[in-house]
Amino acid sequence: MSALPLNIPPRCLTFEQACEYVGLTSANTFQKAVDAGVFAAIPYKDRAGIRKTVFDRIALDKALDELGGLTNDDDMAKRLLRGKINGRAQRGKTAVSHRTAQH
Repeated sequence: MSALPLNIPPRCLTFEQACEYVGLTSANTFQKAVDAGVFAAIPYKDRAGIRKTVFDRIALDKALDELGGLTNDDDMAKRLLRGKINGRAQRGKTAVSHRTAQH
């Protein structure tokens, strides 16, 4: 149960929550978008030193705005045109596995 009031959505989302938030039904497709740099993960360690990964809800909104052409930033369009999402993740980037995301 959340301590937040119902009218305040959480800012940090787990991998599964972020996948659902952006409307993707496939975790694999969402992972490819993360690998391509479309959606950025935020790695951190909790108080117990356990590595976790979250996604900022506002950053997800910004990325979706860029994908939808709602901003002047065409960097996202350039990445998409180079085919970075369709199974060809950018080399040198570390994949963020949804298995490491903790609730």
